Amino acid sequence: MIIKNIKIERLDNFLRGIGKYNNKIVFVDNAYIDEIVNIELIKEKKNYLEGKIVNIIKPSIYRIKPICPYFNICGGCNLQDIKYDKELDYKKNLLINLFKKELDIDINIDIVSELEYNYRNKITLHVLNNKLGLYKEKTNELVNIDYCYLVNNKINEIINRLNIYLNNNKTNLKKIIIRSNTNNNILISLYGNLDINKFLNNFIDIDSIYLNNKCLNNKEFITEIIDNIDFRLYPESFFQVNIPVMNELYKEVVNFFKDKNNDITGIQQNHKKLLDLYSETGTMSILISKYVNKVLSVEVNKEAVLSEKNTIIDNNIDNISIINGKVEDNIDKYNGYNYLIIDPPRSGIDMNTINSINKLNLNNIIYISCNPITLIRDLKLLDNYKVIKVKAFNMFSRTNNLETLCLLERKV
Repeated sequence: MIIKNIKIERLDNFLRGIGKYNNKIVFVDNAYIDEIVNIELIKEKKNYLEGKIVNIIKPSIYRIKPICPYFNICGGCNLQDIKYDKELDYKKNLLINLFKKELDIDINIDIVSELEYNYRNKITLHVLNNKLGLYKEKTNELVNIDYCYLVNNKINEIINRLNIYLNNNKTNLKKIIIRSNTNNNILISLYGNLDINKFLNNFIDIDSIYLNNKCLNNKEFITEIIDNIDFRLYPESFFQVNIPVMNELYKEVVNFFKDKNNDITGIQQNHKKLLDLYSETGTMSILISKYVNKVLSVEVNKEAVLSEKNTIIDNNIDNISIINGKVEDNIDKYNGYNYLIIDPPRSGIDMNTINSINKLNLNNIIYISCNPITLIRDLKLLDNYKVIKVKAFNMFSRTNNLETLCLLERKV
């Protein structure tokens, strides 16, 4: 069914356009404020409709032509057709409106941005019938790609070489992960089957190569340097994909602890204890360890914990303890800490952990979130703490994703 002349009045929390039809809200992907569009109805519910654009009758003055030929096909990015400064405005206003509407907090929010394109240091690609690419959104249909505007140029060079290799050599590969560091070292992780010797001969210059989680060339990791510390990166280690913005985010957190060290009315350094939940490769734990007496780092992913343990050994750090397990399974170990850094998955913090945090005698919480919706939900539940600062980081340019840092203080 085609519905004509839908006027887009605002954006929702996922930056979809919102209009009205027959007194029902209509959600429209890739539609922007003040546009008038004709849509195809793709979902009809009791209280709302969903549609996709058939044609644009009146475009936004901020709409631009996307540079990627795969835009709106592979589903990797969804804000390529709007001016970049407007993307930043939309994301900033999304947070401001959420804090006002849901928490009744009027707060000024700065947004940190670096590269518009070519910022990602990792990509997961799929292989189907020896073709390399990305799946169309919500399908198993492969889009063969030779360049991705989101990843850095070194990774794009590897994508091009892999395409040439797959065109000339039969394999039974299913998935390929490529990751890089600032020095353009490359780690490739292959899943499936292929002629190992032939692949190694063609990619002899690659720093680290894995096949089905087994290292083939005795170079198990690459490293990323942050604040003069070498962090080990393995195939499945979680690490922020946007190094320039990541550095700004971490600088914000480290400066908080530096300021606390300079605060003569604050807790003395030898009594400062940091709890780092969902710590991933322990980047925050390690960077802050020099400003506190003790750190407890909790992470469920074994490879991320391996990375953290080795980074600690490599850098002679002796005040970090690590629990390899689920955050919610170790609640009884969290007493006695003054500060908490929490960086949960998109689903946010589970209720048992929320209840435990409310009972802890923490001075401050630094909550880092990649999902504004679950962030706001959790802030409502952390009722023993108040928000004193919010800062946004455009970690995922040209997508509707956003990283947010919230500084919380215990209520008196």
